[in-house]
Amino acid sequence: MKVVVVTNRIASATPTGVERYARELATALHARTDVSCEILAPAERNEPVWAPPGLRAAHLPLPRKVNLALWCAVHRPHIDRFATTPDLVHVAAPTFPIPSTARVVYTVHDVLPLLHPEWFEFSNRFGFRLAMRDIRQRAAAVIADSTATAEALIASVGIERSRITVVPLGVSRAFLDGVSHAESREAAASVGVELNSFAIAVGEITHRKNLSVVVNAIARMRRPIPIVLVGPEGLGAEVVRSETERLGISKLVRFVGFIPDAKLAALVAAARVLVQPSRAEGFGFPPLEALAVGTPAIVATTAALPEIIGDAALLADPDDADSWAEAIEAMSNPDQRETVAARGLVHARSFTWEKTAEETVAVYRSVLEHGRG
Repeated sequence: MKVVVVTNRIASATPTGVERYARELATALHARTDVSCEILAPAERNEPVWAPPGLRAAHLPLPRKVNLALWCAVHRPHIDRFATTPDLVHVAAPTFPIPSTARVVYTVHDVLPLLHPEWFEFSNRFGFRLAMRDIRQRAAAVIADSTATAEALIASVGIERSRITVVPLGVSRAFLDGVSHAESREAAASVGVELNSFAIAVGEITHRKNLSVVVNAIARMRRPIPIVLVGPEGLGAEVVRSETERLGISKLVRFVGFIPDAKLAALVAAARVLVQPSRAEGFGFPPLEALAVGTPAIVATTAALPEIIGDAALLADPDDADSWAEAIEAMSNPDQRETVAARGLVHARSFTWEKTAEETVAVYRSVLEHGRG
């Protein structure tokens, strides 16, 4: 079958979780013998350098803003014009509607622009709403990262459960392939901390990520440890910086920006614990990636995080800084840390992109054979 994966960006030097999903899925599909896959995106300044040999990763010829405006306003031009006669179009995230004469499958990672519009720019909210309308009217099938997202689609968007298939995501090879002790020590030193002496949080620094609760937790610990915040600064980053200064722990909080997976795996492996206190997640890559390199994780008791993590990590209330302080301090106990890490390692390695691709192809087959996923 011929499949074109359409996504918002394919050449970003600092890919988001959604962009990583599109890349990893396209790569895993390309490795299969039963799928001919290509990945397309609106125009960008740079060209993709990540694509494996033989995988067509291309930009559309129209200027980016013109392309998106036409898709949103008049539902033209069809994506088919720029692809090799696809049997099916897979929209990797509902950032805007994708006109197509072929059958369309959408992946929805969350419905947060509907539930928490204050977390997003107007353009993101506008494109998402149009994509949701397109899904209701035209999508042959919808893939959700988690049961939590599937339930939110039913409740908030009105998508029938019969059209939704839950397909969990995978863990990148950079984390599954293992990290040496020397690499971890070097990664820790590169951000000014010592091996196994710090906490780490990974992801764009925004209101949704709720990092202020962890900053407060660090300040309340009997023996505070540094925390390394990895990711670009978005809406809400100024609140975290302000809270850090108010609490007088600026020397303990390191804002290090985006780090690519190849180096990030070593830094996460060097940490004592990874924390993800998000108020909402449709899936959540960082905790699984931490578990895959043997680092325990603490996640918030919200949305998909408990579902994805199961009993392989510690849970904490996203509004209770004391519970985060207690959980982080618990990981200073080597025996307890080792127990949690061993349980997590087994759990994380069951999430592979090959498995994600297999379950996604099953949805494709159902759509092509029966018209619905």
